[in-house]
Amino acid sequence: MASPSAVSSPPTTEQVTQALSGVNDPEIHRPITELGMVKNVQVGDDGTVRVDVWLTVAGCPMRDTITRAVTGAVAVLPGVTAVRVELDVMSEEQRRGLQSQLRGGRQEREIPFAKDSSLTRVYAVASGKGGVGKSSVTVNLAAALAAAGQRVGVLDADMYGHSVPRMLGVTGLPTQVEKMIMPPSVTCCRVPSCSWSPPRSSPPPRWLSGPGRWRPSCTSTSSGSSRTCHTCRARTAGSGSTSSAPAAGRPLLTR
Repeated sequence: MASPSAVSSPPTTEQVTQALSGVNDPEIHRPITELGMVKNVQVGDDGTVRVDVWLTVAGCPMRDTITRAVTGAVAVLPGVTAVRVELDVMSEEQRRGLQSQLRGGRQEREIPFAKDSSLTRVYAVASGKGGVGKSSVTVNLAAALAAAGQRVGVLDADMYGHSVPRMLGVTGLPTQVEKMIMPPSVTCCRVPSCSWSPPRSSPPPRWLSGPGRWRPSCTSTSSGSSRTCHTCRARTAGSGSTSSAPAAGRPLLTR
């Protein structure tokens, strides 16, 4: 029969750390010990274990998941009577170090307009629902800023309905200069768009070919009536007529 002292002997710090190596960050999917997220480990004589963990950001949505995982990994060690997990937040320097580690030492790409000295400002127009006027707001905002004397670029990141180029009357394609892409421009702004790829003459990739999404041919004819996909924003109902696109260079600022 084992002696009481042997049964109640608390684990060592090394044993706790080893147990923590089996806990993965739920978002990065790598051990928290490898990521430098274990701030400190303390083991009391009564078997109480305290583990301090660094979180990458304040208000981390996975804080409860990490707490449960750490508690579960340590609680099963022989001699542990209680587990206490304390959370702290990494400093900016620690986050940069973690980012460098995750990049494998590769140099981070420089984003010129993300520098503190940059005069460029980025405004994102987004919504969780389609057809609410994102493109209309974007185009009107771009036109208003350009009219106020600002240099404006509109990035059309809509993967399915590329209405921004049509609203602004963009008909050209981008020009490639070495590894740089020069987007087409209109009176008010330059307009890079996801509509550049894939071309309409090519079949869509699998991830764009679901029901109600992009179609290689925007117009089809059936039973004497023309029908158009949502990309063209044209609607017909048995009349055989189709709505026309705005003339090149003439912005359509309303939807």
